Amino acid sequence: INAKNIISKINAKKSEIYLYEKEFLPTLDFYSKYDFYGYDSHSYRTSLSTLSKNSYKFGLVLSLNIFDGFKTTSLKRKTLLQLKQLQKQYEFERDKFNYEIKTLKENFKLEKSIFQNKTKSLKLAFENTINSTKLYKQGEITKLDEINKKIENIYKQLELQKSKEKLAYESTKKLILLEDEKCIVH
Repeated sequence: INAKNIISKINAKKSEIYLYEKEFLPTLDFYSKYDFYGYDSHSYRTSLSTLSKNSYKFGLVLSLNIFDGFKTTSLKRKTLLQLKQLQKQYEFERDKFNYEIKTLKENFKLEKSIFQNKTKSLKLAFENTINSTKLYKQGEITKLDEINKKIENIYKQLELQKSKEKLAYESTKKLILLEDEKCIVH
């Protein structure tokens, strides 16, 4: 899901902003140094053979970023704008997903109603077929009318089967999207 990717990008931008804010804080560094070197500047070998201990140095360095040409400030502002853009994109994706869920639920409800109506219609068509057979035997309708009623019954059966398949499709789609809905943070 696209929303999951956007959430991870939002978290990354928040971390980036946090790091930019930390650059304005002073830093305290500890260092130590031990010097040893030779005195012959013309011969490397002689210099290595006359190595001597010269000094130990320890220290603390306190640094404060006073001015960096607005680099950190501009990078932080840029990252804040990117964060706002990602948040808007997430809201859009969330709203789009919620709309899809709402539409899916409404389509499922509609397909269920259509299926129920077609089931009732099939029952009526079946009764009409039985009645048309009785009427034909009594000589009140022609054989063509009886066959037309049977064709109508078959047509209703096909419509019911199509409706049943569409209802199953909508049901499966609803289950999949509702499962995905659990993965999205609202």
